[in-house]
Amino acid sequence: MDVGRCPSVVLKECVNLFFSYQRPFCTIVDRDEIEQGLLSPMDDYRQSTYLIHAVCAMGALMSDDRHVRELANPFVASAESKLSETPFWHSRLDRAQTMLLIAVFAAGRGHISKAWIYSGMAIRITQDLGIDDIWSLSAGQGPQSALSTVVEKRQRMSLTFTISDKSLQP
Repeated sequence: MDVGRCPSVVLKECVNLFFSYQRPFCTIVDRDEIEQGLLSPMDDYRQSTYLIHAVCAMGALMSDDRHVRELANPFVASAESKLSETPFWHSRLDRAQTMLLIAVFAAGRGHISKAWIYSGMAIRITQDLGIDDIWSLSAGQGPQSALSTVVEKRQRMSLTFTISDKSLQP
């Protein structure tokens, strides 16, 4: 099935399932950003379609409806395909998030080497983006509460990516 033509009600169900079941353990994806992507016209969120499809793949696994569960593999295949269409030297946070979700999906399917490769690429992107460098924010401008929120988010993401990379090593 072409998940690019999946009805929006199915996409929303998969996203809701992801945030209901996976989110407590996978805190690297912002629900508001994903939901905004679902509401935007295709051209506006095309760059992160791969992230939405990776989220939907993980959410589909949690569905009681077997037809929705059967979409998990096509969703992850679409995420991988769309990810490979963009240049790998462009470091973007949504690429790292997608790679980590694909890694978790692959590990769950028993593809440990594939999971480790995707996890390793994800952590290298976060390092390139400076997600792990929380000390560079201490000299930043702006209200202290906004700064502490950004620092906390970056710490959480850095820790999640690092732990995932270490735990997915074959």
